[in-house]
Amino acid sequence: MDFLRLIRFGNLVFIAIIQWLIYRCVVVPVILTENYQPAMPKLMLWLLIASTTLITAAGYIINDYFDVKIDEINKPDRVIVGKSISRRLAMGLHQYFSVAGALIGLYVSYEAKSSLVAIIIVITPGALWFYSSVYKRMLLIGNIVVAFLAATVPLILIAVAENGFQHKLNSEAMMQSSLTHHIIAIVGVFALFSFITTLMREIIKDTEDADGDRELECATLPIVYGTTVAKYSVIGLAVLTLVLVSYIYYSFLAYPDNDITFKYLLFMVVMPLIILIVRIATANVKDHYTQASKLLKYIMLAGTLYAVVFYFYLAKSSGILFFNYLIQ
Repeated sequence: MDFLRLIRFGNLVFIAIIQWLIYRCVVVPVILTENYQPAMPKLMLWLLIASTTLITAAGYIINDYFDVKIDEINKPDRVIVGKSISRRLAMGLHQYFSVAGALIGLYVSYEAKSSLVAIIIVITPGALWFYSSVYKRMLLIGNIVVAFLAATVPLILIAVAENGFQHKLNSEAMMQSSLTHHIIAIVGVFALFSFITTLMREIIKDTEDADGDRELECATLPIVYGTTVAKYSVIGLAVLTLVLVSYIYYSFLAYPDNDITFKYLLFMVVMPLIILIVRIATANVKDHYTQASKLLKYIMLAGTLYAVVFYFYLAKSSGILFFNYLIQ
């Protein structure tokens, strides 16, 4: 049980679901509407998911390894490394998961003939190590690194890998097609949402954990500039997210037959974001930030699950199958 808590098993399942959803409900439908067929073999997709979840698990382990003293102040009942799991074993598990994840990812990049996939796979374990040991104690740098990885690994990586397989199988046709740009642009919207919301959550968590971070002289935003600045930063990012969601909807999705998107975004993303803004603005104790962090986690999930709605609308408007069913 402690091992599953150490690797954040629930979060790993969430990441795997995100990757599968983005591929099955965004990438594949876009390819089909362009009169192509998906090129990434199912085995390669599952290997890519395994690679990213292994590397992410390694990141969670090394984060707990370096955060023992901070966690003993902020979350003493949740400390695992050094108690039920030794520091030596934790380091060994981190190295094993990092190497296994990188090797699997490099194999996928070789099959896809994609140097960009290889670069992302190789850089990510090192970025997670430096985040845990150095960056997270530096003003905003650690927050931005985590947000960038959250956007890159589960989302962009899937699109990049599929494009690699498409170019490998249909190189001449792909050179004359806008498919690559469409895939990257649409998946990029999900990636941007992931980046901003992850950055918000990191700042909220820093505010929640300020006592332990201050004890170990971490230069997080609420410690350096105060809780008020941290709160306004989160509110500003939430407002930016609302603006972006509104812009994307009214620019690309506001069709008369697409009221499902309007209702979904309004009730599942926009209204929860407004509630989050109110909760952050009125927060004054640690528990308030804990609740806000949980709400933001829901918003992140809801934003990702819009992929299913996107697929439904695309299937209905373009005549492609929706999970093997024809939508009239």
